This record gives sequence, C-alpha cells and structure tokens, in this order.
Amino acid sequence: MLRRANKRRGRADPLIALINVVFLLLIFLMVAGTVAPALSRDVELIDTADPASRPPPDAPVILADGRLVLDGVETTAADLARARLATGEAEIRIVPDRNLPAHQLIEVISELRAAGATEVWIVTERAAQ
Repeated sequence: MLRRANKRRGRADPLIALINVVFLLLIFLMVAGTVAPALSRDVELIDTADPASRPPPDAPVILADGRLVLDGVETTAADLARARLATGEAEIRIVPDRNLPAHQLIEVISELRAAGATEVWIVTERAAQ
C-alpha cells in the first residue's frame, strides 16, 4: 500500500514578509533619495583657489589674537551686531583668521547671537588642490 505524503499547507514564514518590506523600503529610498537635481553640464563652478575670489567687502575679520576688525577699525561683537540690526540685517558674515583658536571663534559667535544676530555665517576658504 502506497502512502501519500501529507502536504501541509502552512502559513508563509513571517520572515519573508519582513524581508519584502525592507526590500521595498530600500528601493523607495534609492528612488526618492535624490534631493537636488543634477547640475547642467554647461555650468562651471567657481574655483576658490582663484585669487580674484574674496570674502564679502562688509564682512568683519577676526584676527588670530581674537580682535574683531571691520574696515580697518577694531570693534566689538555687540557693537557690530547692533549696527547690523539697525540697518535691518539679522544675518552676519564673519571671516576668521586661520590661526584663530576655535574657542575664541565660538565666543565671538555667542556674543553676536546674544546681541540679536539670528544667523552667523563663517566665510571660509576651500582650495581645491
């Protein structure tokens, strides 16, 4: 007498469903992950190693010793922030010296923010070599 094997029709393994969901999420994130459109091939980006590129002319400079200088005149962070806020500018761009210690830069930024600046931008050089 031949005996037929019992075929069990069980439920699918729940791990398969989890793998499918993760795979679909991966595909979705790969497709939706492009945030910015690609640049046109006709665009040539600015080379910051070019000596003609300069920081904004109205940006104050923080020297290596921590002094804040605007147009050759030494000033304080609070005075600078008040002058900019009086003209309606709430954003301030500063140019720190390369040798300025980081803690002094953070102190100046904190003083500018405390005096009312909504945003403080640090102008840096990024030389492509």
